[in-house]
Amino acid sequence: MKIAFISPKFKIVNRNESFKEYLTNSDYMYFYNIFWSGFSNGLLILAALTPHDFELKYIDENYENIPFKEKFDIIAITATTQQAKRAYQIAEELKNIWGREIIVAIGVSHVNLLPEEAGNYCDVIFIGEAENSWPAFLSDFKRGGWENIYNADDYDPIDLTKIPVPRYDLLNPDCYKMIWIQTSRGCPRNCEFCSATKFFGRKYRTKSEEQVIKEITAAREFLKFQQILFSDDNMFLHRDRSISLLKKFKSLNISFVAQADISIGQDREFLEMLKEYGCSILFIGFESLDVRNLALMNKSKWKMNQLSNYPAYIRNIIQAGIGVYGAFILGYDWDTRSSFRDIIKFIKDNYLAGAQITLLTHLPGTDLRKRYINEGRILNTEWENYTFFDVNIKHPKLSKKEIEEELLNIYRSIYNKEYLEKKNRYYKKIFQDKLKKELAK
Repeated sequence: MKIAFISPKFKIVNRNESFKEYLTNSDYMYFYNIFWSGFSNGLLILAALTPHDFELKYIDENYENIPFKEKFDIIAITATTQQAKRAYQIAEELKNIWGREIIVAIGVSHVNLLPEEAGNYCDVIFIGEAENSWPAFLSDFKRGGWENIYNADDYDPIDLTKIPVPRYDLLNPDCYKMIWIQTSRGCPRNCEFCSATKFFGRKYRTKSEEQVIKEITAAREFLKFQQILFSDDNMFLHRDRSISLLKKFKSLNISFVAQADISIGQDREFLEMLKEYGCSILFIGFESLDVRNLALMNKSKWKMNQLSNYPAYIRNIIQAGIGVYGAFILGYDWDTRSSFRDIIKFIKDNYLAGAQITLLTHLPGTDLRKRYINEGRILNTEWENYTFFDVNIKHPKLSKKEIEEELLNIYRSIYNKEYLEKKNRYYKKIFQDKLKKELAK
């Protein structure tokens, strides 16, 4: 029996032609090939939960063609919103070739919220986290029958401490620049634009320290030279657990990138520990510099209340020897063309190591999408346009063309030789001063 785990082709940008051209030709946008592409940890976990009597194959369409003529018993597909159309095309082509001889199963957040849509193309739909429902499906399959929908709510809650090491051995190590590892799920911030909270929940759940070390060790066996990127939405929420985990990193001699919220910048002692045990970059969502936009993002106003701390906390992080990679969203309700100039100035004034600037995108199931539906502000675009670099909204002040122009202008303003040299000089001085202090102790 054979199973193919398929990750459909990923488009960084769809219809925004000027930005597409810039990505292709810029000498300074190489990092997008690192941060915006990667393997599917979810599929590799399902592979690890699959009995040994199945023959398994992982297929990433970003790097290889899908072998449509090769017969599998089960096709398991995962897809983000912008990959959904391609996922359905793959399913349709496979069904046209093999008919009922194969079962096509699909899951993850997009189909979790639109199961009827996915059901038009696929035989089996997985709703919610699939670590418990996938083994149940395989058991049903072996008995000669299966359900059309497997809902996580019908099974015990997922215990992250019991999740096996992903099957990194199924990957082609030449295809990936980063090792994606997840140590926790859930984020209490509940931003209105975020689909991760809707899928994983607001409760913060963690793997054991032993699991994390085991995963890192296993990944490094097959992906020896790649840097680690922890894909947790907010990795360091529980400080005691984080400190204990970091101490175990010492013997691994790793370099890593992690996602956190800006409040981490207030804890200088913890920042020093992060640097000591391998953190090179913190990816932080600043989102907006307009207090009115930030107020819309969280009902708790958490992000809004952090705005005044941004410069000081960034300075603390950099002085600890860690680069700050900022995330910003363009197109929120109160944005104007001058708002985008403010973002450029903020990035340069605070010497951010890099920035991810995306366009406001109302993913299915998010509170943002519900609000925009009520306000009649959703453009009629296909799912493959939900790339975060294509316009899908009606803005109260800005046209589609203006938003696209400003996105391109920001990237051109911060990804160029002049700013690269400026921030490198700044970081060099910071690191030299830090080294002098350490040698003087």
